[in-house]
Amino acid sequence: MTESKVIGLLERRILDAANNRIDTVSISRDICAVIRPNRIQFVKKDALKFIENDYIDSIPKKESKKVLSLTIVPTLDCNLSCIYCYSKGGESKLNMNPSLAKSFIRYMYNFPGYEGIHLRFAGGGEPFLNFDCMKESVKAAKELSEQVSLHCITNGTFKEEHLQWMTDHNAQVRVSFDGLSQKQQRPFYTGEDSSQNVRENISKLIANGLEVITQTTITSGNVKKMSDIAEDIVSLGVKTIKIEPVYITKNSRGDASLGVKPADFAKNFIDTVINLRNKNFGVSIDTSFFSRPTLGHYCSMAEGNLILTPESYVSGCVEITKSCDDFSDFVFYGRFNERENKMEVDKDKLERYKGFHFVNNPSCSSCNLKLLCRGGCPMRSLFGQKKEMCQTTKILIPELLRLFYKDKSYLGMFKNET
Repeated sequence: MTESKVIGLLERRILDAANNRIDTVSISRDICAVIRPNRIQFVKKDALKFIENDYIDSIPKKESKKVLSLTIVPTLDCNLSCIYCYSKGGESKLNMNPSLAKSFIRYMYNFPGYEGIHLRFAGGGEPFLNFDCMKESVKAAKELSEQVSLHCITNGTFKEEHLQWMTDHNAQVRVSFDGLSQKQQRPFYTGEDSSQNVRENISKLIANGLEVITQTTITSGNVKKMSDIAEDIVSLGVKTIKIEPVYITKNSRGDASLGVKPADFAKNFIDTVINLRNKNFGVSIDTSFFSRPTLGHYCSMAEGNLILTPESYVSGCVEITKSCDDFSDFVFYGRFNERENKMEVDKDKLERYKGFHFVNNPSCSSCNLKLLCRGGCPMRSLFGQKKEMCQTTKILIPELLRLFYKDKSYLGMFKNET
């Protein structure tokens, strides 16, 4: 089957799903939310019969990518020993050779049509433990384009020279931070609490005018503190917080006891939203459980993420960074040969990534929340965690919609608002 026929079939299924029915969620005895692509409406239930489906005769085509988006994983080493780390950061000390990163950037930018480069540094481990690779990568990118943007994902323990470098490049920074005390969940490898170090660095980032997003991981140990954690983080001046439940896999550190019951996560998440709104913190909340209703895929894995690992593999997901990881054979779809300056790509794997769409899952296609969750994270499906993810979604989303109906200002709190 040719590539064009596969894409056409998927597109046809997506259109059929969009035109087949109106998705609704009951808000109260008399009101329901109507969910359609790019739109959520609140209507009286007795008026539903007068609402017609918008017929979508085509899916808008995305413009050609003008910006080359690359993710570099500089190292698998880490100075923290987080109890739930998805990649057991620090157990491997493997660093990426800066020449590999530079060669990859030059090779990828050589394709026509790009007018800029977006570089993202992620773990694996703590990227700043291989600072030379990060500096050389940005230098190589700037030699190719005047339009270079930077996104750093860090555990927040960086040094002054790292802070100055991020400031000089006006980087967007995402800091993994669980708030309050991190001694239990995110200690240094020595066992010491990393909290104060990270808190000070977040404050410095904000003082330097950088955009800061924090990501908080919720476990069974801190779920009841979620509201206090969020308030603590916001008190540092953070304007966007990302809150997600932990998922434990064979690739991660920790065991199933860290998992959060869907009902517990949903309840405390809603309480957190209400508390932040009542105290007028003016904060945005980013979460994988709610986004603009769309017919698209859950994430850009379907489009072929370009994530370079220290072993020179090209991964479709930042959660899989080592060749020994479960599902690396599936998620690694290419490898860059620096010596020969070429990349081998498994096109069949890229095609299979496109299959992670809600229209290809009967239970998702019939779900009234499919346009909001978009079938969920592909990795959760691969790891057999889809049921848990779905349960959280089905409890949380209706409660969020009820908040939005009650007060539209709640909707404005969400980074991916409709």
